[in-house]
Amino acid sequence: MRSFNVLSIAAVAAFSLIPFVSAAPVDAAVAAAVDVRSVAVAAAADVRARDCPGVATILTDLSINLADPLLGLSYLTPANATKENITPLLQVVVKVSAGAVVDLTALVGLPIETILASVDGTTTVTVDVIAQLLANVLLSIGLILSTLLGVCLDPEILLSVVVDVELGLCLGNLVSAVIALVGGLVDAIVGLLGSLGLILTSLNLQIVGKLLNIC
Repeated sequence: MRSFNVLSIAAVAAFSLIPFVSAAPVDAAVAAAVDVRSVAVAAAADVRARDCPGVATILTDLSINLADPLLGLSYLTPANATKENITPLLQVVVKVSAGAVVDLTALVGLPIETILASVDGTTTVTVDVIAQLLANVLLSIGLILSTLLGVCLDPEILLSVVVDVELGLCLGNLVSAVIALVGGLVDAIVGLLGSLGLILTSLNLQIVGKLLNIC
């Protein structure tokens, strides 16, 4: 019986050593895995930051993409400024603007150097530069539509299309996305918008003007 107890104690002692013998290598392996994962996450974040265009690039590209549909709208005459002709052109305006909102949203949480990166990526731009780029977009759309409003034999034709394509919601999202990324934007842009507030009101787009404190 005594020999059994001695063997039992020895066995227990031997098994009790197993966690202590294996603990060090297991902990080291876990630590190494965590380190590797941390490096991978950091690398992925760095790649994401480098691959994302800044606000300046997004707004510059938006202006370029808006050129064709806005030009098409400017060519309309009283004879052909119909709902059927206006709708597809404004749908393109909404589509490219919505695409810009997606790109802007992707910048949330990234370093300010990425958000305010210049178009060539060599430096950062000021809030005033972003304000001017956004003002250019809004004024281009607003002035073309204001002119078209006077071209249409019935202004309600254009106003109904503006509602149908949800232009107000789209431009509101665009403005909100830029405001969320660039502090001080509203104060910087107000002086650049001229009579845009009146134009937005005439187009029933006050939702956009209110975001910028001009309606």
